[in-house]
Parts: sequence; C-alpha cells; structure tokens
Amino acid sequence: MKTFISLAIILLVFVFFLPNLISTEIGNRLLNLILEKKTGIQIESASLSWTGPQIFSGLSYIKEKKRVTAKELKIQNREFNLKNLDIWLVGHHISGDQISLSIEGDYSIPLFSFSFEKVQIPNMTLKLGKMVWQNFGAVRDLLSILQLKIPTDADIPLWFQDSPASITNGILHFERTEVLLDNTYEFAIWNNIDLTKKEFNLTLGIPQSTIQKVLDIRGIPKDFTIPMRLTGPFNNPSLHKSTALKTVATLLLLQKLPLAPLPKVKASPPARRPFPWNQ
Repeated sequence: MKTFISLAIILLVFVFFLPNLISTEIGNRLLNLILEKKTGIQIESASLSWTGPQIFSGLSYIKEKKRVTAKELKIQNREFNLKNLDIWLVGHHISGDQISLSIEGDYSIPLFSFSFEKVQIPNMTLKLGKMVWQNFGAVRDLLSILQLKIPTDADIPLWFQDSPASITNGILHFERTEVLLDNTYEFAIWNNIDLTKKEFNLTLGIPQSTIQKVLDIRGIPKDFTIPMRLTGPFNNPSLHKSTALKTVATLLLLQKLPLAPLPKVKASPPARRPFPWNQ
C-alpha cells in the first residue's frame, strides 16, 4: 500500500512539473526526437503549460521534394494558429503569414500515432486569410479560361474567406469559400481533399462578379457560377475546363445577342456573403 501511495505521489509530481520539464533544453530535445520519429515533424523549441498556450517554435517537415516550415504553432482553447507558413511542393510555393483553425465540439487528433485517417474533427473553421501562391498549374489553367494576363511565374496574392470545414476519416471537406485572386478577381472553391491519398476532389467556380468584370456582360444573375472540377494528386492536379470554356463562349454571344438565353450550368452552393475584402 505504501509503495502504491509513493508511486502515486511521484506520478502526480511528475505530471504537475511535466510542462516545465519539457520546456527545458533537454526536454525540448526529447520532445523533438519523439515528434520526428512519430510524425516526421521537427521543432526548435517548445513552451508548454497546463493553463496557458502551448507554443512550438521553428517547425519543419521535409520528405522527398516536399518541405513545410512554420515559425510558430500556438495551441490554446481549441484554436490552432500558425505563423509564417511556407510550403514547397515540386516547384510550387505557397506562403501565409497567419493561418488558424478553430474547433467546435469534440475532436480527436492522435499526436504520437498520427495519421490523417485517425483525425476526427466534425466541426471547425479554417482561416487561411491572405496567402501567396507561385507557379501553380491549376491557377494558370483557371486564368487561361478568361484570358487573364497575370504573370504566373510571380507571386499571386490570394485572400480566402473563412471556411466552415470538417475532417473525417482522412477527408477534409469544406463549404463554398470565396477567394480574391490578385486583389481583383473573385473565384470560389468547395468540396473535398483526401489527405490520406493526397488527392484533390474539388470544385472551382467562376462567379457572376468575375464574369461581369472580365467579359463585361450585364444582366447575369448574382448567384450564377460556372463550376469546374479539380481532381488528381497534390503534385499534378487536373482542371476539367472543357464545359466551362463552352459556357464562356456562349456568354460571349450575349454581347452580340443580348436577348439570347443564359447557358445552363450545374447548381452551385450559394456564396456566403459578406466577403472580407468588401468589409
């Protein structure tokens, strides 16, 4: 009995001081070794607390031609905040100053036996904010449909609307989210990303605002959107644009034949207004 009580006291003391132990230089090294072995993620330092935020600094993940780095990850009250995120994927570069994930309700993220299949987050909000995207083939294809003259070998600013989302059995699903491209053109994106298979199953939409701005066609309903599928692996996705090109060609006829009927398009989810760039 005495042995049991002594062991219980030792464990309680250890658990109480655990954040302080891990936050030391030796503790940081030990945590980094565990994280690297279990997840492939490396950290420079960590500061943990039972009552305050958990802060991980100098994060990096490198595998083959993929590289992800972040200056800091802060976790507090079901809020995950990343600062200075950079992602390199086979010649593509994505960066963002501040990205956050807010979780509502119950969730499960297995840290030391991590796999996306085991992550269960039924209700969350993904806040990508303002990002920069360089040399992404699907963006080039999207711009070519409307013949937009934007140099795709340069950094293209993107401004994302906050997105209601979920992760279940390795599938990231999010509702229709508006994106402002190059500080000028609005587009929309929704559907799924398979994080386990590393594949896109997305829909990109060209909304009425961009059609009107680029093609100078009046009288298009506010909820009119031209949808396109974006599918395939992360490193080589394909934009299925043949139907969208036909729709754009039909819309161009409206410039000469204003009384011609609008082309029929597949139904799209409604936009969630207001957008952050309009506020």
